[in-house]
Amino acid sequence: MASIRKDTSGKLPVWRVRVRIGNYPTHSATFATKAEADAYALQTEKNLRTMPKGSAVSKAKDKVLTLGEAIGRYRLEVLPIKRRATIISQAQQLTWWCHRLGRVALGEVTPFMVAEAKGELTARGCKGSTVNRYLSSLSHVYTVAIKEWFLDVNNPVARVRRMSEPSGRTRYLSDDERQRLLAECKASANPILYPVVLLALSSGMRRNEILTLRWKDIDLNHEVIKLGDSKNHEPRVIPLTGHVLDTLKNLALTAPGRESYVFKSPNAERPYNIISAWLAALRRARIEDFCFHSLRHTVGSYLAMQGCTQLDIAKVLGHKKVATTQRYTHLSTSHIRGILDNLTSAL
Repeated sequence: MASIRKDTSGKLPVWRVRVRIGNYPTHSATFATKAEADAYALQTEKNLRTMPKGSAVSKAKDKVLTLGEAIGRYRLEVLPIKRRATIISQAQQLTWWCHRLGRVALGEVTPFMVAEAKGELTARGCKGSTVNRYLSSLSHVYTVAIKEWFLDVNNPVARVRRMSEPSGRTRYLSDDERQRLLAECKASANPILYPVVLLALSSGMRRNEILTLRWKDIDLNHEVIKLGDSKNHEPRVIPLTGHVLDTLKNLALTAPGRESYVFKSPNAERPYNIISAWLAALRRARIEDFCFHSLRHTVGSYLAMQGCTQLDIAKVLGHKKVATTQRYTHLSTSHIRGILDNLTSAL
């Protein structure tokens, strides 16, 4: 079908036409008048619908694309623009799908085949969340094939039930644990462990957001950190206050330049590796069942216990989905108490 829209971004308005039918390549053109655009759209649609067999365009349409070939194109065109961690995980998942169903024609992969593959992953001991990531990777290949490559196929993954996943992890530090951990981080031989952990507990930032922070991202005059591209691809502004602000101001006195990492490795222009120092600090502080990302959960839990709303917590942590923030609602006793007070006063 054809889509026609008026473009007024230039000095003179123009009419832009896009025509796509089935698997034929998209045809587009620009005209000065709506009448010319309509005529082009009608004629192009007629030409495509009456395309004789054996023509170059018809051969492109009739070519049978296998799932493996579609995944290969996806890895060349789509995967490289994703985040590095996503590239690594999805590349592994897509390689598995290639081995499992790569020789099957893209349009002939059935929900039953996908369900069988899902069962194989489960039999290998993969967790529900892992199986769902494999299904999502394959599903996105079909989404791109349908919406961007204009292939006339159905997404078989859409009809396969996803695995149940456990609720989100909400492990957070008690007041005593927090004090012990900060003390051990300050005593660490790694000079940046304490300011990194302090910033995490003061802002709710993710580890990668902190370690890849550059001085150009910090505005000490306005006392904020400006994250241009967070995990969910949304910009975020994080206020700086108290001890963490003073700590960053002291670090800025010896900063080599705005393009440099705030927590730069002493031997190269890359972020500092804090893994061994972090694990050692946890052992010395006698803190178990805790990872660096739990510092972020600690911030969310503290905010909930102070009566902050879900919207407030979501803004601080940069959540896009309400379900992600709901894991902290059971801690918001003061807010719930206020709701119950209003209810009982009316009885």
